[in-house]
Amino acid sequence: MRNILEQIIHTKHEELAVRKAQCSLNELIEIANKVTPKGGFIDALRKQRRPEPEDLPWGPEAEPDQAEAIGLKQETEQLAFAIKELPEKQRILIEQAYFGDLSHSEIAEITGLPLGTIKSRIRLALERLRHAMK
Repeated sequence: MRNILEQIIHTKHEELAVRKAQCSLNELIEIANKVTPKGGFIDALRKQRRPEPEDLPWGPEAEPDQAEAIGLKQETEQLAFAIKELPEKQRILIEQAYFGDLSHSEIAEITGLPLGTIKSRIRLALERLRHAMK
């Protein structure tokens, strides 16, 4: 059985090598998606584009200028105030999703609320926060 499978894979590999020269980029992407596990082609692309650690900048980061630091502090305070002003049901869900790092499904399990309700309340809360931050 193993020998048969290996022979099939070898034959397909040879066929692909011949077809590769004749294929467009889109056709090659389609073939790669068929012969790799789901998401395998995308994972390989991401890995290829990921910088090597030695290519990343090292050392202390530049200090932000005073105006930037003050602006960031003001935005942080404005956001904290906007979160406090949310209705309690929305505020709790936002805190669980963004500060508790829970998925919507996990929040639904914890609270016992339907997933659709969780999603709606979070969406409404984000709209309020967006409006408050303008």
